[in-house]
Amino acid sequence: MLAASLSFATREASGIPVNLTGLKIDRVTAKIVADDERRILVVEGDLLNNGSNDETAKPLAVSVRGEGGEALYAWVTRAPQQKIAAGERAAFTARLASPPVKGVSVDVEFDRAPQNETRSAAMDPRQPTQR
Repeated sequence: MLAASLSFATREASGIPVNLTGLKIDRVTAKIVADDERRILVVEGDLLNNGSNDETAKPLAVSVRGEGGEALYAWVTRAPQQKIAAGERAAFTARLASPPVKGVSVDVEFDRAPQNETRSAAMDPRQPTQR
């Protein structure tokens, strides 16, 4: 079983501002399910708008981490909906077929790359990070 975490929690505890909008990632869980002979990682959670205005949801960056915290595989997935109204929740699900066997945790955060920027290999779902 993989542990799910919100990678911004460490930065937030350090006093580094991480949420400049009202959106928050909440109730993240990760589990491995079997589909015939394949393993599938299923990551679920909510986007919560604690603000007083509707907010545009950014894509989510999901990463599978090893024992030392290193990213074994990372990808970006769309938010469950474009806009999230003030006070509302939107559930998300991200899946990965055949996740790294050595993965021990999953981090979910808002994608910080500019919309038009070319993704690095570590965050491109077509280019897995091998470690």
